[in-house]
Amino acid sequence: MVKYVACVESISKLTVVNIYGFSDLMVQPFAAKTEELLNSVITSCLSYVFDDFQQLNHDGTPAQPNLVDAYIKSPMAVPILHKNIVDALRVVGRNLKETAFEEKWKDIIERLAIIGRILPMFSLDELKSLWQEIKTLDYIIVTFFVDCVVQSGNNPAVMLIKELVETEQITGPKATWALAAIGYFAKTPTRELLRELMSLLKSGPFQSKKAVMQTTMVTVADLLNAVRGSPFKAAKRFPVSTLGEFCNRKDGVIINEFLPWLTGELESSQDTVDRIVILTAFGSLGVEEIVPILLPVIRGTPGKFDETTERIRAILSLHRVVFTIPEKIHPILANLASSITERPEVRMASLSLLLMSNAPQTYWKKFAGGTWFDPDHQVATFTHNLINSLTKIPPSSPLLKEFYRIKKATIAWPMVKPASTDQSFFFPDIRSSHLDQGIAVMIHNPTYRVSHEQWPVFMANRYFYQLGPLSAEVLSVYLWNYNMSDVWQNVWDKIYLGSTTSKGDNIEKGTGKIYSSFICSIAKYQNKPYEVSVSKYRMLAEYNVRFPTELGLPIRLLATLPLLMSAQGSLKGDGKGGIKSCINAEFSLKLSSEIRVDIPFNGKFIATGVDVRVDFLPTSYLNFSYKVPGQIKMTWIPEKKLKPFFYYHVLRYTITSDLAKSLTPILEDHGIKNIVLVDKPIAHRLPIGGRYGVNIQLAEIVHMNFNGLFNLGFVPLELRGRHHGLFYDPSGNHARSVTVYFQYQHATKSSKNTRIYESGSSESKAAVEADLISPVVPEFCPVLGRLFKNLE
Repeated sequence: MVKYVACVESISKLTVVNIYGFSDLMVQPFAAKTEELLNSVITSCLSYVFDDFQQLNHDGTPAQPNLVDAYIKSPMAVPILHKNIVDALRVVGRNLKETAFEEKWKDIIERLAIIGRILPMFSLDELKSLWQEIKTLDYIIVTFFVDCVVQSGNNPAVMLIKELVETEQITGPKATWALAAIGYFAKTPTRELLRELMSLLKSGPFQSKKAVMQTTMVTVADLLNAVRGSPFKAAKRFPVSTLGEFCNRKDGVIINEFLPWLTGELESSQDTVDRIVILTAFGSLGVEEIVPILLPVIRGTPGKFDETTERIRAILSLHRVVFTIPEKIHPILANLASSITERPEVRMASLSLLLMSNAPQTYWKKFAGGTWFDPDHQVATFTHNLINSLTKIPPSSPLLKEFYRIKKATIAWPMVKPASTDQSFFFPDIRSSHLDQGIAVMIHNPTYRVSHEQWPVFMANRYFYQLGPLSAEVLSVYLWNYNMSDVWQNVWDKIYLGSTTSKGDNIEKGTGKIYSSFICSIAKYQNKPYEVSVSKYRMLAEYNVRFPTELGLPIRLLATLPLLMSAQGSLKGDGKGGIKSCINAEFSLKLSSEIRVDIPFNGKFIATGVDVRVDFLPTSYLNFSYKVPGQIKMTWIPEKKLKPFFYYHVLRYTITSDLAKSLTPILEDHGIKNIVLVDKPIAHRLPIGGRYGVNIQLAEIVHMNFNGLFNLGFVPLELRGRHHGLFYDPSGNHARSVTVYFQYQHATKSSKNTRIYESGSSESKAAVEADLISPVVPEFCPVLGRLFKNLE
């Protein structure tokens, strides 16, 4: 039984929020046992709780937000927030362009995260006013502001991005990146907002910009799936328990608007690449109604949809509906995978999706036993490797250890015909890991190869991330590489050998054009600097949970994972294959968790948390040169100022401060107190560059006995404070520059025992391709001789 005490003027002003006691937020960031939080409100970035609502229905209940008004009340006047945001962005821009040591320890990435949490307090008009000032500032400031607007994700922010793209105030990659992220960060995708995005897709000027239009197409499809897909996941991502459903499976926005428009685009498109993007959008949408539209493509309609690349993409586009209507999709995939008249790539794509979608055990046994009789050696090898990989991956959760694909794959594995793995036609690289803290990741790298192509014809990389009950497909990359072996081989020879081994005049001419175009594009900048300004900020994950304490005070659990990448400077070629660079680059990743109790009656808050920070700052002055064959020279010119290269810390803290100061990064607040468990921490300073004449030092302060830094997710193995830094100090330096030489050599030789299998045939033949021996330096000859001697 749970009791709450509330102090309000009247019952009508009391907002009661209940999510039916799900209590399944299994995430334990830094051992905070949040699985015990009952009746909590999980709203990602927005916090719809404790009378923050500005838009209400006539009965006083929270209303679904409109497109123009701010939805969260601001703790202070918006003009003050306006000024603070501009000042913070100026600090960010200045910091990333300078190399001063003292500037690099400002919490730049946290400033951007705070801006992203403040912007939902702005209306559309206020955002436009802020944009009018921001757009006159430096390019890097404009870029980060757009990133922060996208992170905020409320309806006025999405409408601002839509207007900036329509009026071409942001164009090119900046517009593409912004539209690509809207589907991930949108917080309240109401029907009105979805229709605005549909109107953007249908507008004539917008359709003329193919890259932007296709990006938005896939983004809208992903967003519609998130809203109407799984009700459970929608309740975790969006505040539907408070505001109600934004959209359902049969909503007119999907069935009557987006799906017919997408079908029309597929029917009218004449380009294979365009159709692949459209088929990807169908897969992202993931509604049952896409199946009859995709079937003609999957089965290969002669003269219309007979491209193998399109058929594979259409099969992969069933990756969502296969889980919602498996009784309809599994027979389709099984028939394709078992048909010996189909192309091997189509069979492989069908079988991989079938087994990865938790198909019934009968299918596993059928295809495992079929490896003994399949006339296509390529498909048999593929089936062997796929089932083998599925038996080895650990489950994403301990609860799944006895269920799902692993147990079924283990049962089917003894029935599979042994296959040679030295020259596999398919590389089913599937890896996963799970932490007790509730974090799980899985990486899937399928690669299809046919025997008459030297390079793989299809490659993909899919990265899945799970934090408690919230999961996302963070990255998906697909590459079709049909009929490109000769082209890539010629490019390879041009770069490493300085000559060509073309098998055809057309390939030689095409490769020559590629190479000439590449050389001409570089030659333009040989005598003048090429300005470099690349920056990107993304909040990879942000979980904001608020719930009442036993005293009735609001408590907030905030876990964030922001990422910052920046490169500012210039490049200049010397006309002889060398490049001089002067670039201030930075890569920062920060994982933080904080529990805060607000005290509304005196404007104070009490907080405790853990901050894990990783910074990589490459050296600014580097010179590169390359000479055929494979001679690389790299020279580092030390800076004249103190320069950090790497920094990592685990900082536990507690703080009592004013709510008005919450716009300042916690680590820069003078009231912060570090939590230490030892009186005298272990401190080291180790010089590691003295023998080369440069003063590079490794410094560390550890509040424990050293037993490891962090795992691959940058989660500290021990919650004891520590600081590690690698930096360069110009004092005591004797070297003007440090030069490193690399020598790369390339040679191939076919073994007499090599056998080649043609697609669709179980008979093999000996390799007949000629050996390729590149011009090698004398030092490489003994090594090459030993390698080729042992080849047989």
